[in-house]
Amino acid sequence: MTNKMHSKPYIIASLVLSILLAAAPLRAETSPNSLKAAFVTKVLGYVSIPPRSDSSRPLVCTAASDDMTSEILRYLEQNDLDQKIRVRNLMYNRSLDQCWVLYIENEQVRGTSFMLSEARGKGILSIGGEEDFLAKGGMVYLYFANRKLSFDVNKTITDAARIKIDARLLTMARKVER
Repeated sequence: MTNKMHSKPYIIASLVLSILLAAAPLRAETSPNSLKAAFVTKVLGYVSIPPRSDSSRPLVCTAASDDMTSEILRYLEQNDLDQKIRVRNLMYNRSLDQCWVLYIENEQVRGTSFMLSEARGKGILSIGGEEDFLAKGGMVYLYFANRKLSFDVNKTITDAARIKIDARLLTMARKVER
């Protein structure tokens, strides 16, 4: 009975976000940052994260340039999701409290290993663009291959963090580490 009780918040959060994000088509912009922003936002519709102590709306935390954080905000605004999903740049507040997703732009970010460790412990989906991101403990490595946005997933780490990734998303991954 307790398993059913614990799975209910997963199901509700996943369903709500799937409905919200399914209605958000990708616009004509095709800059690398706009594609990454769309992925970081839309991935919320394909994952179930551990329940949060508060019932606030999802929070995407970025350890990224102001340009990338602005691109995520712009994507949310263009798709009328800015009232449903929040964004915070960790440059100004390093706390991962309330984060659902942690996006780390590149290896230039200080304290990446510490943030990834904290994210795993708190059940926060970590996404990054550093080549050895998965080896460092990241969950989703986001990159361009043949001019297309691609991603790899470290399923072992997502499972350990109690993050469930929809099978549809896993089939789109170029590589799934188990």
